[in-house]
Amino acid sequence: LLYIGLKIITCIIPKTKCKYIHKWKSDYEFNAVIRVLIECFLNMTFCSILNMWELYYGSFASKISLVAAGLAGVLCLGFLIIVMRLVENPKEELELEEFKEKYGTVVEEINIEKSFWAVSYYPVYLIRRILYAVLIVVLINYPVLQLVIII
Repeated sequence: LLYIGLKIITCIIPKTKCKYIHKWKSDYEFNAVIRVLIECFLNMTFCSILNMWELYYGSFASKISLVAAGLAGVLCLGFLIIVMRLVENPKEELELEEFKEKYGTVVEEINIEKSFWAVSYYPVYLIRRILYAVLIVVLINYPVLQLVIII
């Protein structure tokens, strides 16, 4: 919401009058979108898988819903691939100020000097979320098996 508010304000106020707001908005340009997708990833994935699992072609609205679920699923998988590509960059590139301004939310909380697994925290996190959503939907009739696999 902060990013949307800053976007509206920067459209109204010229850059010469309020440099700080324009700088603040540019800092949130990519990071805000990435952070929102990371936070909403489980919900989007779960709803997408649930809707595609219960295929129902009865009405026009259900067909639109199925297409929207498919697009959300493609967005989730595409976002996972993008995050994986971002963290596989060399460590020197991950430490660049330009990279941190654009994609810093992916590596800001992580010590990139450690191992590959430390840098791959978000891709592993997102893969776990996909598997969690798939287990909930696919194994709905086997709650004990769900518990064993999740734990």
